[in-house]
Amino acid sequence: MDDGSARERAAELDRRDPIGWLGDRFLIEPEGPIYLDGNSLGRLPRSSLERMDQLVRWEWGRGLVGSWDGWIDLPARVGDQLGQHLLGAAPGQVLISDATTINLYKLAAAALDARPGRSVIVSDRANFPTVRYLLEGLAEQRGLSLQLVDFPEVEGPSPDLVANAVNSDTALLALSHVDYR
Repeated sequence: MDDGSARERAAELDRRDPIGWLGDRFLIEPEGPIYLDGNSLGRLPRSSLERMDQLVRWEWGRGLVGSWDGWIDLPARVGDQLGQHLLGAAPGQVLISDATTINLYKLAAAALDARPGRSVIVSDRANFPTVRYLLEGLAEQRGLSLQLVDFPEVEGPSPDLVANAVNSDTALLALSHVDYR
């Protein structure tokens, strides 16, 4: 099957597909490549073109810095909408924000700032790798030591084991509620 007949066959299948009309929502050049890498950047949605035009012409072009008003509330507003419609959550229960690891980094850094003079970060060796990496980075960056504790694989950290792992020099204790393995 040559490229022309393959393209014609794909177009015919799209016309018969019950959701084939969704293709019209994207910018697809007739002679462009047949692009199936949907888990990557994907095709440009036409609505993105319209939104970018609005952003550049009106929000930046006319609104200037005044168009930024309200940005700080977006994580809560969007979280409320998604939480209500997707999860049935009440307002204030869902927040859209950075990736989990980035938020944990911010939280860990703030916790370390709140405990100046303490020099040890404690975590469990079975913690998720990116969590260990960020704790290693914070420890190195601040001249602290990272103590990785081996807790029982099945039972996990008990209150007594955790109490034995920390002391008055502990600046931060970071444990996971889930064993990813």
